Amino acid sequence: MKQKKPPLSIKPLSKPSIDLENDKLKEFIQAADFPSVPIASFTEKKTTNNFSRHLMPWEKENIREDIVKIFNLRLPEAYHAKLEYLSQNGKDSKHKILMDIILPEIDKKIKEIIGGLV
Repeated sequence: MKQKKPPLSIKPLSKPSIDLENDKLKEFIQAADFPSVPIASFTEKKTTNNFSRHLMPWEKENIREDIVKIFNLRLPEAYHAKLEYLSQNGKDSKHKILMDIILPEIDKKIKEIIGGLV
């Protein structure tokens, strides 16, 4: 005779309560560098002219200049063809052409958003 399986439950599992005031937990979350952690929760500060402010994400000490992150860029086909043409008829690679354009524009947009804080 086959044993009967217990019926499946449609009740969701309950989440365990988490003590967000626990210092070790706060340190762990900050070290994990989750973007969902508000900037105000970071304790690191940069002092400029006796003015103390929170560090921007690119100013934190765990940001390294020798690490390069991959980011895919989707271009319309016509612009991809233009970029290919520039690369083939010039001295720079497609990557260098875009980096020379994009990096200054990112800095420009940051200055527009945060003004003189940087």
